[in-house]
Amino acid sequence: MNLNAKVALSLILGASTLLSACDNKENTSTQVEKAVRVPAPTEKAESAVEKSKELVAETKSAEKVAEKIESTEAKADVKTVEVKSDVVKFEVKKEAKAVDVAEKASEKKETVVAQQALIRNRYKFMLNKPALNP
Repeated sequence: MNLNAKVALSLILGASTLLSACDNKENTSTQVEKAVRVPAPTEKAESAVEKSKELVAETKSAEKVAEKIESTEAKADVKTVEVKSDVVKFEVKKEAKAVDVAEKASEKKETVVAQQALIRNRYKFMLNKPALNP
């Protein structure tokens, strides 16, 4: 082959190599663009996962608040029962004191009646006693 033919052949081969490299570059850039577009759904999924995590955290927080409210209500119920119990105890003590006072008054009345009877008997005895004159 002559030199011109070799140069022409090498130019043709170089041009075809360049064209095929350009085609590969376009294909590669298209693939890169597709790869760049793919993260958008992934970001949406990640965003959804983050939102669901936030909702779970809020739910757990709400559950804790509900438990605290229930615990507080239970404590309030217990305190109410304790207060009612204290009121009942006070009333029982009040009634017991009233009974004690009534019993003491009754005992005092019986004592006074007995003392009065004793005084009357002594007086009668003194009135009926024969005079002892020496």
